[in-house]
Amino acid sequence: MTFGEQLTIWTIRIAVALYGFSVAAQLLAAGRASWRRTARAFWSAGCVIYVIHVLVAFHYYHHWSHAAVFEHTARRTEAVVGAAVGYGVYVSYLFTILWIVDAIEWWRIGVARYANRPRWLHAALHAFFAFIVFNGTVIFETGPIRWFGIGMFAVFAVLMAWRMSNARIRADTSP
Repeated sequence: MTFGEQLTIWTIRIAVALYGFSVAAQLLAAGRASWRRTARAFWSAGCVIYVIHVLVAFHYYHHWSHAAVFEHTARRTEAVVGAAVGYGVYVSYLFTILWIVDAIEWWRIGVARYANRPRWLHAALHAFFAFIVFNGTVIFETGPIRWFGIGMFAVFAVLMAWRMSNARIRADTSP
């Protein structure tokens, strides 16, 4: 495997792991600023590594050609779902833009204000990110990456259940 292939593979693996650490830290934060700052650091580092991944993939795999990326996406989609559709690349572009904007916004407005954003915005963003990361790790990958993705989302489910049960307990015990 060439250096470019290795760099492309490892940057996405690291970005996904950092995404996972950030989501886990956000679920564990429960109002603690230190956990939120940790989540922000993981989120931002994951974003930076992901952008490096995109640039490296464009350079080593697609030679800076959107048409090549579109064709690659169509081939990968056909292999998984049976239809050669390349338009998913635009979803990837949106994912990239949203991650960059969200990471910058988290630093711009600070940890406390970021945590107080409208719940619908936070839920929509994380639902979209989870959809992309789940597809990228579980649906379109095989082997250890797929198992890592399954494990990561299982951990998210356990943490979400824990957080929801703690919220219910707090609601039941408040005056």
